[in-house]
This record gives sequence, structure tokens and C-alpha cells, in this order.
Amino acid sequence: MAKSILIVMVLLCLFGMVPQAASSVGQAPPQAPAEDLYLVPNEQIAALPTGARIIHYYGESVLAYVPGNDKLALPVRTRITAVPRTDQLAYRSWSGNLADRAAAAVRPAGPGYYLLGLVGPTDQAWLEMLTSAGVQVLDSCSAPTVLVKADNAALLRSFELRTSEGFPIVRGVEPVPLHARIDPELLALARGEIGIRDLKGARIDELGRLVVRVDGFPDQAEKSLIEKVRAHAEHAAPEWAYSCPTAFFVNGPELLSILNDIREVAYISVVGERELHNNLAPKDYILNITPVWDLGYNGTGIIVGHNDGGVNLTHPDFPSGVIIATYGAMTNTDNEHGTHTAGSVLGRGLAASSPTNTSGCGDQTTPLSTVRGMAHGARLVTNNMFDSGTSVLKDLE
Repeated sequence: MAKSILIVMVLLCLFGMVPQAASSVGQAPPQAPAEDLYLVPNEQIAALPTGARIIHYYGESVLAYVPGNDKLALPVRTRITAVPRTDQLAYRSWSGNLADRAAAAVRPAGPGYYLLGLVGPTDQAWLEMLTSAGVQVLDSCSAPTVLVKADNAALLRSFELRTSEGFPIVRGVEPVPLHARIDPELLALARGEIGIRDLKGARIDELGRLVVRVDGFPDQAEKSLIEKVRAHAEHAAPEWAYSCPTAFFVNGPELLSILNDIREVAYISVVGERELHNNLAPKDYILNITPVWDLGYNGTGIIVGHNDGGVNLTHPDFPSGVIIATYGAMTNTDNEHGTHTAGSVLGRGLAASSPTNTSGCGDQTTPLSTVRGMAHGARLVTNNMFDSGTSVLKDLE
């Protein structure tokens, strides 16, 4: 309790400028700066320079506007975390500026899918406030954007919500743009700017049609979405998209109809061909590690920290002396995936084949031929973070 009071007193003494929420008709609340924002641990607040402003108190840290970060003492600078600009919206590969998307731009409309730009990294309390305002939060996009479903009245209520220091939580709003809901190459195909054969690596059927995946927004039922898309494109069997049930055959132009007519479509993406690679490390178009080995670097003298499931300590790829310390269960536990990842790091390539099971992670189908890890000269300390080991960050470090 005393610590909390001290923190509040420090904030007031240092900054003395906590903004007030609009209390009179026509009085606009202050807008928080969109750049030079940082997450600052409570113990570093007193070291912030004159001109810094607290935007929101998260509990153990604050969101603060800190101009002239380069003038801070090095110990302070290394303990605060820069926050991306908050005047940008982002969804999938699309991004846009919030300059002209303030609350005043919201027009009466029925329920729809929107992107809300927040004032900073999402606080759980903000999500609860949005829900109370009638906004259905569906997903978090690239910070500080959230995907929501709401009507006009709920959106307007969301602009009345405030941070702990009186700043508006919501900086701006934008209906999810049509061109943000489709892979950029597919958009070019739909507009006739490129052809199907220009999509390198894409899956194409014997009739020359492209296989695409159509995903709905998180609140949509898969079966209902499939029926709606079927009115525009032929439904493909799941094996065409590696067991994805929402695959369709398209020629190109119908993609725009799907986006325009079915607002529940969140994103349309290309289904690419897959190829099994026996050893990804030496492939010149994957990791290209061979030239590094040729220079004499193979991890010798390095100790690698490995945090995963258990590891099979009797596996041929880990002869005596390779794994020098363990924490948590290594036997009588699920150790398939941990063995797989440890082998990818520094397996010696002595096994006849690699595991056929990787704990259901979907990254292994059939045994691979004998391969070495990328740093096959290194040694390992391993922690089973899922069974008797630790998942506490300071311990992992």
C-alpha cells in the first residue's frame, strides 16, 4: 500500500499535469502523443526527464511520453521499452494512417468489423471497458490495433473511454478495408494485373484454377462461411489445402465478388505447394548454413540454452558430453518434440533416422535421412519447461 502511494506521489510531483477528462459540453479531451512512447518500469519513473508525461498506469509499469530519450542515463535507457507509433492501424499485411480517422469521422452504420487504434499496448482493463461499451473484441492485430465487431453507437461510446491518466484509449477507427482482407498478389490477380501462372509456388489444379484459402472472422461459423463462398467459387476437397476445409478453386475475378458480397470473410490467401526437405540447414534457399561450416564455425566452444519439452538423453545424436545439464523431467515424459528441436540445434548426425513423432506439432511427417544440427559442435543445457522444469523468465535467462 505504501509503495502504491509513493508511486502516485512521484507521478504527481514529477509531472503535475494529469489531464482531466472532458467534463463540460464541447471540451475535447487531450490526445496522447503518438511517438516517443515507452513502457517504463515503476522504479525508473523518478529518473525520467522534465517534459515526460505519463499516459497510462499498467500496474508494474507505465506508458510514458519521453522526448529526448538519447539524453537519458544509460542504465535508464536500457530498462525502458520503446512502443511503436500509435497513429497507425495494421491488419495482416496492410497498414494505414489514423490522421483522418478520428471519432468525428464515425458515421451511423449497422454492426460491422472495424480496426480500433489504441493509445498504447493493450491493457486487459481496456478490453473489459470496450466490452462494457458494447464493442466485441475479436482479436489483437499488430500493436496497437485491435479487431472488433460493433455498431456506430458502441464505437462512439468507445471514444469516451479513458486511460488511468485521462487520455482517450481509442485513437481512431477504420472499417476493415477490402484490400486488407486479401493477399496483395491475389488482389492483383483479381484486378487482372497478373495471371495465375505469375503466382510462383501456388497450388493449381488440372483445369488451371488457383487454390485459395478463405478464412472468416473469429465470430463466424465455418459451415456457414463455406455455404456463402460456394455461391461464388467451387469448394475444394480438404486435401487440396492440406486438410484445410475452407479451400476453393478460383480463376481470379470472383475474388472481388467474394470480398464485396461476404463481409464475414476476414482474409483470402494463396495455398502454396509443399515440398519435403530432408535437411533444411544446408539448403541455399533456406538457412544456407554450409558456407558458415566451411569457414570453420560449427558451434564448438558454445553452450546453448534449450527450453522445450524433455530430451531423449540416450538418443544417438547426443553422445556423452553433448548435453551437460538438465532441468525437469527427461524420461517418463513427452520428450519427442524437445528431442527434435535439440537435434535441429546441435544433433551430431549419428542416428539412423530422426523421430517420427514430434508431439503433435505438425512439423514432421516421415523419418528424415541422417542430418546434423546447425551448431553440431556445441553443447547443450536443457530445461523441460512443461514438466518439472521452469517457465519463469528470470530462470530461463
